[in-house]
Amino acid sequence: MAYPDGLKTRIPDELVNIDFEVLEEAVKSLRLPDNVEAVDDLKRINVDEKMALNDIRTDGNKKIIDASVCYSEEVGKFITRKAVNDNDEKFPYRLKTFFKGIYAEFYHNGIRGDELFDRLASEIIGMIPKPAAHPAAYAILVHLFEICDIFEKPQQ
Repeated sequence: MAYPDGLKTRIPDELVNIDFEVLEEAVKSLRLPDNVEAVDDLKRINVDEKMALNDIRTDGNKKIIDASVCYSEEVGKFITRKAVNDNDEKFPYRLKTFFKGIYAEFYHNGIRGDELFDRLASEIIGMIPKPAAHPAAYAILVHLFEICDIFEKPQQ
């Protein structure tokens, strides 16, 4: 899977500059749904366990996830703050629904594992016109991955 301007090989270095401003730039380019149901399951599992469960095994994707997971708390705060600042209490659910929709499209077409992660990341990044905001797409993707909003999670 080709990433814009070789982004996948550079992503860990670029992740050091993710802040609310960069996250905002990334999110404002996404076409989030207007109406969604407010449902939340915030149970986290070990990221390595979730990568294994979802057959995410390439060094490149492991590197991206490892580098991005440290921003998960920051992304969570950003999502909450954006919902409050924009008076949009459903923003977190609209964001999740947006990512889940793209994930589901690939998943239902038989795409799994590393290829699914690659395509999902590429699809999201392709919607964000400012290259400086591309790393934020990984941070959001990995945050949603970590809190089990996208990709398969262990059976309860």
